[in-house]
Amino acid sequence: MERQKNVEKRGGIPSMSDKKYEFIWWYTTLVMFLLMILNNFVMKIEILNVIIAAVYIVFISSRQKTSTSRNV
Repeated sequence: MERQKNVEKRGGIPSMSDKKYEFIWWYTTLVMFLLMILNNFVMKIEILNVIIAAVYIVFISSRQKTSTSRNV
């Protein structure tokens, strides 16, 4: 409902950047889960998982900051 109000304030459909970031978020989430499964059952790639987890956390935190600033 909050998103719908924001869309109405901006005048119409959600912007392309919202859709792009949503796609990137789902894609990174899928890649993270696949890497976790690969790491647990097939081989151990610890440094790669640490790097990917760090990038994922940074991306999620930046996404939450932008979404909370848009809601205000």
